[in-house]
Amino acid sequence: MHRHSHRVTQRVGAPANFSHDEEFLAVPLSLAGGVFTLALTRINFPSSAAGGFTCLVGVAVLNGLVVMTAIREQIEGEMALAPCA
Repeated sequence: MHRHSHRVTQRVGAPANFSHDEEFLAVPLSLAGGVFTLALTRINFPSSAAGGFTCLVGVAVLNGLVVMTAIREQIEGEMALAPCA
């Protein structure tokens, strides 16, 4: 009987414990920073601040999508990810 070895192969540049959880922290951390800044400057929550928070969340989500798309394209293309310095 011939035994096949079933090795788990890892794509080039993708760490074994690679997860996308770090990118989802951008929205809560940006909101916390906005609330902290409003409290630090003792400004109430006017409608202009609500509009600013809407833009802030949109930018945080867009940045996360761009970063995740770039990482996914590099992993699927089997390109090595450069280490962060």
